[in-house]
Amino acid sequence: MRIFLFILGASLASATLCLAYRLNLRLSLSGFSYCDNCRQPIAPISLVPVFGWLMSFGRCAICHQRIAIKYPIIEFAYGMLFLTVDDYRVLLVFILLLFCSEEDSFNQTSSSWILLPLPFLFLENLRDVSPVFLVSLFIFLYFSVILTAQLGEGDIPVLLVLLSMLSVHYFLLAVILACIATIAYSLFSGNKKTAFIPFLTYGAMISQIIFQFG
Repeated sequence: MRIFLFILGASLASATLCLAYRLNLRLSLSGFSYCDNCRQPIAPISLVPVFGWLMSFGRCAICHQRIAIKYPIIEFAYGMLFLTVDDYRVLLVFILLLFCSEEDSFNQTSSSWILLPLPFLFLENLRDVSPVFLVSLFIFLYFSVILTAQLGEGDIPVLLVLLSMLSVHYFLLAVILACIATIAYSLFSGNKKTAFIPFLTYGAMISQIIFQFG
């Protein structure tokens, strides 16, 4: 059963990455996956999450073009997430966050509006959130989006769903981790405009795992 959960999580992550990639490049959703370099279909064995990348040594079997290591890392992370989290609502949130993260990584726009109904799945958590904290968060988002433009409008639904899913302490931990990672990435890459949703997703994943074992 546990290996099935790992395979399910890794497979859903792989499918989500593929879907986001094709939608953002306006490619057909039908047909087998193929190498971006030589355009040849990828062998079925190489499509197995995590292990396919390892068995092909991270390269296309035909043209030997390198395949980004982020794919097996994300697949493995989601496989482990499905092993450790037994709340289907949380798993649904993380799958949708992965899709939004990939969109944000491509062109810094995201269909994060799909997350807006999800806070209603965690209404019992929102009852414990202080009204003062909610007002403070609203003011922070207003100044960040409207006045400084440091946060995009697409980041707001992500923050709202994370606040509803995580407790206030773990929500703040996720945001702090995301900010630190974003700043570090910007400094090392020299890219001043960095997609924030992927780092929010990774910060939330770390916070969720700490919560599970805390």
